[in-house]
Amino acid sequence: MSLFIFVFAMISALLSGTAAYAQLDQGTLAGTVHDSTGASIPNATVTLVDEATGLSLVRKSDGEGIFTFTPIKIGSYKVTVSAQGFSKAEQKGLVVNASARIEVPITLAAGSVTETVEVTTDPAALQTDNSSTGATIPAAAIVQTPLVNRNPIFIAQLTPGVAPAAQGTRGTNGGDFSANGQRTGQNNYIFDGVDNNAMLVDEPSGAMYVIKPIPESLAEFKVQTSSYNAELGRAAGAVVIASIKSGSNQIHGTLWEYWRNDILNARDYFEATKPKYRQNQFGAAIGGPILKDKLFFFGDVEGNRVIFGQSSINTVPTLKMRTGDFSELLSAADTGGNPKTLYAAGTNSSINPNPVPIQYNGQVNVIDPALIDPVAQNLFNLLPAPNFGAPGQTYSNYQFQGGALDNTVQYDGRLDWNLSQKDQIFTKYSVVNEQQTYPSPFGILDGSGFGTSGNVTDKARQFTLSETHFFTSTLANEFRVGYNWINAQYAQPNSNTDLSPQFGLGGIPFEPGNGGLPFFDFGGGQNLGTSTNPNPTSFGSAQYLPTNEFENVAQLLDNVSKTIGKHSLKVGFNLQRIRIQTLQIPQARGYYKFDGKYTEDQANQAHSGFGGADFLLDQMDTASVSNFSLVHDQRWYRSAYFQDDWRVSANLTLNMGVRYDYFQPFVELNGRQANFLIDYSNNTATYLLPNAAKQNPLPQAFLNELAANNVPVVYDSNPALTNAQKANFGPRIGFAYSATDKLVVRGGYGIFFGGFENVGFSPNLALNAPFLFTSNFNSGVCTPGNCATNGLTLKDGFSAALAAGLSNFITTPGINMYPKTLKTAYTQGFNLAVQEQLAGNSTVTVAYVGALGVHITSNPSANQIPNLLAPGASVQNARPFNQFSGGSLEDNEGSSNFNSLQVTGEHRSRGGLYFMANYTWSKSLDDTTQPLGGTNSSNYRNWRQLGYGFDYGPTATDTRHRFVLNTQYQLPVGSGRKYLNQSRVLDALVGGFNLSLLFRVETGQPNLVGAGNNPTNGVGNADAVRISDPFAAGGSNPDPSVVCATKTRTVKTWFNPCAYTNPPVAVAPPAPGVPLGPNQVSIADNGGIAAYGPPLRQVVYGPGYNRVDLSLSKTFLLWHQTSLDFRADLYNALNTPTYGPPNTTVGSGFGQISSTRFGGSGIAAESPDARVAQFSGKFHF
Repeated sequence: MSLFIFVFAMISALLSGTAAYAQLDQGTLAGTVHDSTGASIPNATVTLVDEATGLSLVRKSDGEGIFTFTPIKIGSYKVTVSAQGFSKAEQKGLVVNASARIEVPITLAAGSVTETVEVTTDPAALQTDNSSTGATIPAAAIVQTPLVNRNPIFIAQLTPGVAPAAQGTRGTNGGDFSANGQRTGQNNYIFDGVDNNAMLVDEPSGAMYVIKPIPESLAEFKVQTSSYNAELGRAAGAVVIASIKSGSNQIHGTLWEYWRNDILNARDYFEATKPKYRQNQFGAAIGGPILKDKLFFFGDVEGNRVIFGQSSINTVPTLKMRTGDFSELLSAADTGGNPKTLYAAGTNSSINPNPVPIQYNGQVNVIDPALIDPVAQNLFNLLPAPNFGAPGQTYSNYQFQGGALDNTVQYDGRLDWNLSQKDQIFTKYSVVNEQQTYPSPFGILDGSGFGTSGNVTDKARQFTLSETHFFTSTLANEFRVGYNWINAQYAQPNSNTDLSPQFGLGGIPFEPGNGGLPFFDFGGGQNLGTSTNPNPTSFGSAQYLPTNEFENVAQLLDNVSKTIGKHSLKVGFNLQRIRIQTLQIPQARGYYKFDGKYTEDQANQAHSGFGGADFLLDQMDTASVSNFSLVHDQRWYRSAYFQDDWRVSANLTLNMGVRYDYFQPFVELNGRQANFLIDYSNNTATYLLPNAAKQNPLPQAFLNELAANNVPVVYDSNPALTNAQKANFGPRIGFAYSATDKLVVRGGYGIFFGGFENVGFSPNLALNAPFLFTSNFNSGVCTPGNCATNGLTLKDGFSAALAAGLSNFITTPGINMYPKTLKTAYTQGFNLAVQEQLAGNSTVTVAYVGALGVHITSNPSANQIPNLLAPGASVQNARPFNQFSGGSLEDNEGSSNFNSLQVTGEHRSRGGLYFMANYTWSKSLDDTTQPLGGTNSSNYRNWRQLGYGFDYGPTATDTRHRFVLNTQYQLPVGSGRKYLNQSRVLDALVGGFNLSLLFRVETGQPNLVGAGNNPTNGVGNADAVRISDPFAAGGSNPDPSVVCATKTRTVKTWFNPCAYTNPPVAVAPPAPGVPLGPNQVSIADNGGIAAYGPPLRQVVYGPGYNRVDLSLSKTFLLWHQTSLDFRADLYNALNTPTYGPPNTTVGSGFGQISSTRFGGSGIAAESPDARVAQFSGKFHF
């Protein structure tokens, strides 16, 4: 009991200001000394030597012959054991892995201590000391595995129980994954023992980690997915542990160059041509001694240069349109069969039986030059001229081609200092600088969407300092500090130039970093492709730019290890201060919309009205502009743990531990946040503000909005405005039982808290008014004789509003809400596994792995209407707080369920063969949508009316079957190998070949099938109704226009469109005796919930994929200890298309596939779909 009293004493200390954690880049080497009869030998001298650095540690075996070295750095060791009356025993090449324990049984033969017996038996390949699941990838396998973008994080996707992130999920390009059904944001990344997790809301690559290690720098890469011990926490998914190499007593290094060119690549299945692609990755790594046996260095550097061709089809005004002549819109041929007539404002058919077309000198669709706004015409003339399509074509008439650039440099530096047998120190510093430049389709007018033009900068730094001190042979302390820093910037072109006055645009906010132009929206979208919509492509500097984000995380960690007989005890703490600074403004320079409202006939909107004409007339429908607000968030993370690994007997080990995690909510350091706290039981609310906000009175316009909904303002002494759950105690228990020396049974259970899931910026409490808001200027509804604009002109812009104060124009602001007490998400993880050792170092493991998620994060609408409305009813007026929009609720009431069978085969041989093969069958279910989820994520249909359980179903990453084979083989020919190992000539000709194969095959992921008829009248989302097997051909559908598929699982008809139909539309109760119309449901009939579609999430599974990646390399031995490698890689060697998800919204294109899963081969593409070839060379010394 005294041990557990100590644990809770540590936790009590944590709560009063300290915390606990372990160093995870080190391991343990232990064993038992016996004589030939099996009797233990006490007081034997055991010497452990690091074969790379010469560090020597000495221990004595205890009364039961047990010895333990912990913690020790990963690497290869030699153990020497001696005792009086026995020959000395020595065993070399004992590899210690990160966060792992290696058992070395030593048998001493009777004889003289001057005699040495070399033990050559390999350590057991079985996992006999703990119940965790996962995989460890050694250094050689890391560099030999074909990784298309040389990102080691993708190796984690080769682990059993792991599935790639759903398409479109943020972080997909960075290698994010789901482990045992957990969300991609629930993984924990550790680099050299310190936190490596990125928490920016918009990290450019979407990656969840700070530093992406260089493959050649890694000593080891480890993934633990379930039932890991109490040392590991912070998240409920996998733990990814990467460890960099250390220097040694010999100088070793590598120089490399990787080269890719589109001339070697295949064309993407859905693309007509291959984009230009040039990539060069080059670098070096070197390590060696500064002081022999004492001080060592290791360093690496890598540069990456990429040029990627980009092209798009856009719509620009024809040359005639720029003069006010829109007569080409009258031609069906020029408009793709969609001619349009333009009408003068105030003359449409709502007030005039004979609406008056715009005309000049008798020409219809030509604007009087005197009415043309010179500012608008000047901007139109700056757009490039049409260069695509037929002469006079008004749509998709401009093709843009340009080149995006990526320039990345990263490096690491590490020093290791063996002060003595009692003290070892290391420090490491890592740097990443990435600069991406994207071209502007319209030059100075930009014409981009978010992040598709301009400059993207991503910088990261990480510092680590660690000291290990051995007080005695059984007591050690590890102290470590770490610091992470990230700066991510998205900057629009001309970000530091105030362009607006140059073009006559007035009233546009400007400050350094906020240059460029307003955003002009014509209802024509962006990058229209083959669309026949003639409205011009939107142009101007993109919305939500500039974005500038900083993250800095300071860490203090300490870990104490104590060995008491058969108990290996650890206790530790982790204290982190996390600061996130975010600048991300929706409409920083303003937004203008010209949608054709003022040149249309309301009775014939499909063939009248044109946004470009409204623009030339300076008649804008809506406009908006946002204030500038910089958010400074801070939170603390504290954790403590106690772990006891008890070797009960030679064949049974118990792992027992407990962990405590506390995740403080974010606090805005300047008090610039608010919480719209709603009591849903009676639809009342309170507007909470921190006391620090009292010094800045709320603007009257916003107070009026609150008063209209009877929402009082309350100031709170709690600056976070919400309370975090504190009772986060997670027990861990596991066992490993060796039934025989070839068979192990393992099992484990634990509770894993995950309070760090990235939910993005949109739910942040600092986005509540009046701290960040958007002022909207909307036009009124056209009334007889009057069709007024919103009152703004291009010449004056927002001048009047800026002068009066934008806060006076707050209308319908959003609502962001955190509950008064925020529950912590947690998962109960459990597994039962059987592992058998076959011949040599081959093992097979069969495991059941399950998980139950509780209090899973969700982000539904905070201002959700709790019931359906009849058609035509105002959605805004029906909101519980109708002066506000929908907003976001940070809720923690979701649940998840995961069950799987995981089978793994692994072989490691000194003969040059390595392989790891695994098969996973799994079923993953949940009832909430993952924040920042992918294109196949579920919707919240109406959480207030239906509850979350109505949407229970397969998770976005649910992958029922998955098989992975990763193998490397040194062909047994050449120097140092089995055959022809004597002739340098033959070795140069036929020796030194190495083959690597990565084969993956998996079934598809689920895609939500959505209704296409708005049956809920805007109140919530709706799923389609399944009426037959979606993968069966033929059939019929209630909608006679739907054509049934004659064949499924094709690009044109992945599933049969006739298998689904729209749910009934919710309508008001009909008069007595009056029947409902076809496909209708009364909102009085069980609340009309049939309009939402059937209970449970309605999904159809998309295409799976199979992929073969190959590498062939040849090693040429040069002079002493130098060699040269040439390597060829083929990614997707068989060029098998990996289709993306089908269109799953009932309507046009329903069931069709139009893209590949991996989305092309751009700079950020995680794994280009079509075959890619790469050549490389390496010089080793």
